[in-house]
Amino acid sequence: MSVNQGGKENYLIKKFSCGEAVVKNIQESDTLNVSDDIIRVASSFKAGIGCNGNVCGCLLAATALIGLKYGRINGEEDDVIVCEKTTEFYNKFKEKFGKLQCKNITKKFREEDIFMSDERKNFCADIVAFTSTEMEKVLVDI
Repeated sequence: MSVNQGGKENYLIKKFSCGEAVVKNIQESDTLNVSDDIIRVASSFKAGIGCNGNVCGCLLAATALIGLKYGRINGEEDDVIVCEKTTEFYNKFKEKFGKLQCKNITKKFREEDIFMSDERKNFCADIVAFTSTEMEKVLVDI
């Protein structure tokens, strides 16, 4: 099952934050077994780590999902795949959006004091959709 309507519904309609929406989209797509606890974890990613404009919540959610799928649970396990997958997505995200921090990605909306506008929400919904779609690809079994 693929991400719903480009991954925007959970963000725009159901009012999940960007990172939460990415995780919820993957949970609903059955691409990966994602517990509700992971959605709770992603709550702290909102608007760049606790609404501080730091690293984009979508990027953080993506790296958390990659860790959930490919990460290790003890220091003796190989971590090559998780590092490769994380780096691959990180580079793809940076290439697509040019920046990594929420405050820089959404700079125009912050400077014009329209961060809460529908225009900015639609802009970020596209980032959620991109991230969710790319995560479906990354999380498929090797």
